[in-house]
Amino acid sequence: MPNSRAHIVTGTAITISAFLIIKNYKNFDLYDLTYILYLPVIFYYSLLPDIDLPNSKVRKFTVIFGLFLSLVFSVLAIILDYKMLFIVPVTILFGLIIIQFFTHRNKGKTHTIRFALLVSLPLLLISWLLALLAFISFISHLFIDDSMKF
Repeated sequence: MPNSRAHIVTGTAITISAFLIIKNYKNFDLYDLTYILYLPVIFYYSLLPDIDLPNSKVRKFTVIFGLFLSLVFSVLAIILDYKMLFIVPVTILFGLIIIQFFTHRNKGKTHTIRFALLVSLPLLLISWLLALLAFISFISHLFIDDSMKF
């Protein structure tokens, strides 16, 4: 089974290739470096299917980053005296609790195309290209693991 480094390298290579083709299908420009802005999302999504493993790097990162965001938004809600901001940390904490209930079986529900769509679709609120690249990065993990399921 490939390790996290293999997933990141392969996912990044496939996704950056897709980015260059999509972005420059008329005038191919190898020096278009805007993909660098997408790298954190590409790295994250190339590991995301393994969030169902209790000791995976992506699970640890998600929990730590989620707790950090929850703390930041809670402090902002208190400082700005804006009660509606408390919805954000509560939502983040609820998501972290759900993550804890994922089965600890690798290649389970998180190794499906449905899950890839579910976690990529919210990125459409930011950019269609970002959502597509996240989806491609996620799918590259499934190809490497040879676990494509619908």
